[in-house]
Amino acid sequence: MPPLPPRPGQPVPAESGEMALGSAALMPLLVTVTNRLAAPTPSPTPPPVKVVIPAHLDLPTNQPAATQDGVYGQYHDLIDGNRRLAIGFHFPPHGIGLDAAGMRDIDRLVKFVTAAGAQSGHVILVGFSDNDGARPHSLDLSRRRAAVVAAVLAQHGVHVAQAAAFGADLPVAGNGTDSGRARNRRVEVFVRP
Repeated sequence: MPPLPPRPGQPVPAESGEMALGSAALMPLLVTVTNRLAAPTPSPTPPPVKVVIPAHLDLPTNQPAATQDGVYGQYHDLIDGNRRLAIGFHFPPHGIGLDAAGMRDIDRLVKFVTAAGAQSGHVILVGFSDNDGARPHSLDLSRRRAAVVAAVLAQHGVHVAQAAAFGADLPVAGNGTDSGRARNRRVEVFVRP
């Protein structure tokens, strides 16, 4: 049975003339790396991003929601003539943070925009949520999700032309199951021609 690898911070024996990782010359480097891993510095607060709320959603809470045809019409007007990308961002319940898959998709989107020679201002984001919670909460979550994606893209040099939020309207799956709700908590990405 081969020996177990050393624990973090434990010196590694030198073999065949190689310098040991635990040597005095490398110890300050190891301490610095170890400290960075143990206590990461907080990431800077993303700049504010204005997210447009379609008129039918910016209602006082005592008014009924718009008809589904009205919601679809506004969504269609927003995306008409634009190309939907296969990249989409998904979020945990009531969450707005991007996970590792979301960060990989950020990288893919940045590479796509760069390789396609598209103007970075041609990206459109559309945020959604599931129906878990009151309508204002769902709308706020979808707005914040689109804003987070826009802010992270801006940090990578891709500026969003427009972002919209539709709350729990226009689900892509039923909200009766966990998997359906997970699919509905999303930000869709479109690119203008």
